[in-house]
Amino acid sequence: MSHVFPSIQRKPTLPQLRRSDKHRLALAGIFVLAVLIVSVGEANAQCPAVGADSTCGTIITISDTGATVTSTGQPPYDGIEDTLVGVVNNSRLPVSAMGLKSALSIFGFDGDGIVAYGIPGNPQDPSGYGGPNAYFTNISADLKSGTVNFITPIAAKGGTGFFALEEAISQATPCSAVINNAVTTTVSGTQISATFTPNQSFTLTQAANLCGFTDFNWQQTITSLPPPSPFFAAGSTVPLVAPPPFNDPPPNGYAYQTPANAVIFPIYYNLFTPASDPLSLAANKTSTTLSFFDAPADPCLPGGSGAPCGGKTAAPGSKLGFTTHLVGIVGLLPGISVQDTGIGFNWTDTFNGTSGGIAVINSARPVDPGSGTGGITLTGVQNTSTYEYNGVTVTTVNGVPLPNLTVGILIKPGATAPVPVNPKTQGTVPVAILSTPDFDAALVDATTVRFGPGGAQNSSKPSLEDVNRDGLPDLVLHFKSEQTGIACGDTSASLTGSTTAGKTFVGSQDITTVGCK
Repeated sequence: MSHVFPSIQRKPTLPQLRRSDKHRLALAGIFVLAVLIVSVGEANAQCPAVGADSTCGTIITISDTGATVTSTGQPPYDGIEDTLVGVVNNSRLPVSAMGLKSALSIFGFDGDGIVAYGIPGNPQDPSGYGGPNAYFTNISADLKSGTVNFITPIAAKGGTGFFALEEAISQATPCSAVINNAVTTTVSGTQISATFTPNQSFTLTQAANLCGFTDFNWQQTITSLPPPSPFFAAGSTVPLVAPPPFNDPPPNGYAYQTPANAVIFPIYYNLFTPASDPLSLAANKTSTTLSFFDAPADPCLPGGSGAPCGGKTAAPGSKLGFTTHLVGIVGLLPGISVQDTGIGFNWTDTFNGTSGGIAVINSARPVDPGSGTGGITLTGVQNTSTYEYNGVTVTTVNGVPLPNLTVGILIKPGATAPVPVNPKTQGTVPVAILSTPDFDAALVDATTVRFGPGGAQNSSKPSLEDVNRDGLPDLVLHFKSEQTGIACGDTSASLTGSTTAGKTFVGSQDITTVGCK
């Protein structure tokens, strides 16, 4: 395995750094971080005292369903910028490697790692930041992502360790504190609007930096578009219908748009067009707010003219369905990625008239007054984020990417918790993936779902049933017992998979094993 380290340069002395970099650090939000890992016995003592720190400044906690990052309030251990990071492994597997990324240059090691403060080093770590048990690989050119490798894996079910990286991530404001409950949504007849205003009087740019983003946008997914459909992706002759869901607008825009609104990425507002375009990101944000607007018009819905569909209309009760989320833009064009924050709203639309004489979605203008009937209904709102960022993000554990979503599951629906599971029996184990107002289990790609340590695959035809009687259809799958890998003594079982839109998820439930004597 190769080891990649930037050349080591000595940082200025403390007085020099404070004079030259004080304003840069304050305005740009730059923090520096260094990583050391050592296993210790007590969960509350995973970090030794290093420099100005009596314990960890930041703690990463790993579970079977993901990872969280929290701050203890300790200052940078060097008094300026470096952060001592602790690891608590509450998962069922030892942790031998952990992928990390940040908006900061956390792998920009500059020669004053924890080894310089008396912590023993190891031969695989020339940086001086790995201590006795860690070394670093896969460091990106911008020094913002890489892999921390543990010579002795951090033990499962309570094992601990510690590490440090460049940048003062221990002093970062949590992203959730900036974006939770910061979106307001308004429905007015045939149009829907929303505004994101960061908390704590942060500007959009400041909020984006605190969340590890370069900017914010919206992502809208059309979850329901019944046939006959008047909508076509630009350059296509096949009408768009949903499910399966698709991004609104499609990557190259809609055929009715002139020119087509080619967003390229799975976002709502275009990054490439100027503020003169009402569907551009530039036209829909100020220094402190990001706005959203839509007013769909589909004359092929029930009660409409059906003019764009040869005079035909959709089945009675049909409607358009949308999910709209606040998302972060990560990186710079052309190589950006999109991060869902989980904050957003679900809505439906039954308006069957026209806007400007045509059928529209991804619209910047109100509909034609009196041209139809029906309107928009807000069906669900999610105000708190599912995105964890507190200066650094765990991207992989043991090389496996972490899921985007956490879902509810019921093993043997109807069974009393903790659910009894016999690891030695033959047959199948039914598992339901639960729908919520913000998650439609019908959109799960059943072929991607894996259950238990053995990664069992679904062995029967998936079915939709309201197993918990909340009025929402849940997805029920079945897994062969002998393939689940559940062993005597296990106290929980997890399920992973992805949706048809490519979002990964994980769900877990407590179990008790029986028939083991």
